[in-house]
Amino acid sequence: MQHAAPRPRRSRPSRLGLCLPVLLLAACRGPSLVGADPRPSSDRLPPFAGRLEDYRAVDELLYVARRDLDAWHEGRVTTGHGLRPRSERPPPGIRADAGFELRTAHVRLRTNVDWEAAVRIAAIAETHVRLLLASLGRDLDLVFPDRPLEVVVHAARDEYIATLALAVPGHHGWTAWYDDRSRTVHACAEPAPRGALPLRADLRHELTHQILDNATPRAGRARIPEGHGFWLWEGLAVWSETLGDTAGQDTRTPRRERFLSRARRRELTPLAQLVRLSQDEFRGRHYDQCGLLFDHLMANGVPRGRRSVVATLADVLHDRLDGDPYPERLGLGYGTLERQWLNAHLAER
Repeated sequence: MQHAAPRPRRSRPSRLGLCLPVLLLAACRGPSLVGADPRPSSDRLPPFAGRLEDYRAVDELLYVARRDLDAWHEGRVTTGHGLRPRSERPPPGIRADAGFELRTAHVRLRTNVDWEAAVRIAAIAETHVRLLLASLGRDLDLVFPDRPLEVVVHAARDEYIATLALAVPGHHGWTAWYDDRSRTVHACAEPAPRGALPLRADLRHELTHQILDNATPRAGRARIPEGHGFWLWEGLAVWSETLGDTAGQDTRTPRRERFLSRARRRELTPLAQLVRLSQDEFRGRHYDQCGLLFDHLMANGVPRGRRSVVATLADVLHDRLDGDPYPERLGLGYGTLERQWLNAHLAER
């Protein structure tokens, strides 16, 4: 994909507290989300189905008083203080069929789903940003752009597919995608006919790509699609799909079941080959395989597993990767790692 030119000024992320999102809503008269302008959004409001002047700011929906925002960003407002919405009902004049916008501390969500679904989706997105930064912000030296992350969630699949086709001719019907030209995540609330992951999985996955894309220099990523650490780029995104799962939830279940079925049939791609695949060569089964491997490594299923993954991914993102230092950092060859991982994983099932 063609990259967008100059990056906005970046700043360190604010102190992250796990709390309900701060929501600011703006209404729009556009009938749908199809055909959104692919260019990066303005500093005030993003391009939508209608013109910029069609937006109507609703100040009373700022659930934290404006005077409290700086204190909240600086961590001087305790969790839950002043953050709960005044009403769970949509404000007067807000209609899903017209499309509307929800704003959290780090995310701007444009959608035409119903109000309750929109609030849930906004909370998933904001929580994911905070959890990912809390988990990996220091290790990957992540910084944040000054503008919020752009997310569009389409209510209907035909509308979503139409938008995808405009941006990516010849696409394969992905259930969600990150457009690096406009720096926007697109997802669909209506599941795909088969093989669909939960919306929260797709949203978290693409948000991870968006965060890494916004938070690190583009130089290191130019070679990623060619196979220069692509398994690390995608493995982390798949691993992140469970961030924010509550007790009893397991967003990874569909991937795990597919992976185990292939492993028992001995249909897995050898790890030494998988780590060299390009984006064009990656298939659904490779995403499943990378994700389950990342679970093992990030949980230190082998000594130095997490540290080696994070250090090598940081080299990729910051254009410092020379050759393939991962096996040496881990102290294991890919063949040995694969045998130990599969033996441990299959023994648990």
